Amino acid sequence: MADLFLNRKTNNPMDLSSNEDCIKVSGIIKLNSGSFSICEDYLIIEQKIELKIYQDDKLIASNVFYCSPTYIKELVVGYLVSFDIISNFDDIKKLSISEDKSEAIVELSENIRKEIDDLQDDNIRFFNPNLIFESMQKNLSYSKLFSKTGGAHCIGFLDTNSYIKAFEDVGRHNALDKLIGHISIMKINPKDIAIMTSGRLSQDMALKCINAGIKTIFTKSAPTSMAFELCKAHQITLVGFVRNSRLNIYNQGAYSKIINEDAIEMVFSEAKIDTKNRRYKVLKDTAIFLNR
Repeated sequence: MADLFLNRKTNNPMDLSSNEDCIKVSGIIKLNSGSFSICEDYLIIEQKIELKIYQDDKLIASNVFYCSPTYIKELVVGYLVSFDIISNFDDIKKLSISEDKSEAIVELSENIRKEIDDLQDDNIRFFNPNLIFESMQKNLSYSKLFSKTGGAHCIGFLDTNSYIKAFEDVGRHNALDKLIGHISIMKINPKDIAIMTSGRLSQDMALKCINAGIKTIFTKSAPTSMAFELCKAHQITLVGFVRNSRLNIYNQGAYSKIINEDAIEMVFSEAKIDTKNRRYKVLKDTAIFLNR
């Protein structure tokens, strides 16, 4: 087995070839079940991109992204929206990205008028639990970059009828910014969609959704306590642990529902507490709430 290491004829064991979002690495020494072998694999590309923001020909802010080098326009627009710098794509006068994708320059409109969220919106969007389960499975299987590298985050979105699109990145915040940028550029009403993520929902991710006007969040994992409090305060529907045929509805906001109010009353009136397993068993298959 020692010859495997001693007889290598290259000074650099990592021979690299690249495409847009990952690189192929050869010369990897893998140990599997007590046996060594030489193999190749893919690594996700992480690129540094500098953002410069101008208004009235003055540099007013800058930032550095470490991200996957795809959907850069969407990333920049989503970043500006999610940090409450702009309301929508129309607030950008000019956006340019260097050919090597190392720099993005944004010129903001002279007068940016922030939109005030309308809390009196009477349109309620109902998301069918079966669609939620189906969409989560699609979101998990969508990521070709993850299946190739094991290093990508994938965040998708759906409306009340179908799963629509997903965005991947080496960073989950970047993936969300790309999604937010896409819906802003395409002028999709953020209240009409729900985002879908496989990772933990933290306070900063929830805040990005709030600033973008997104009112419905589904995650395969758990929310943090601060994310939960933010969603409650801003009337956001928050659903966690979307797995197989079960989910946790932590909060039903003013704009979207999973089950209607009558069904909620029925759920709590007919629920039985199984103290041994610490879970609520809900009759009539209306929904399943798992008390973890």
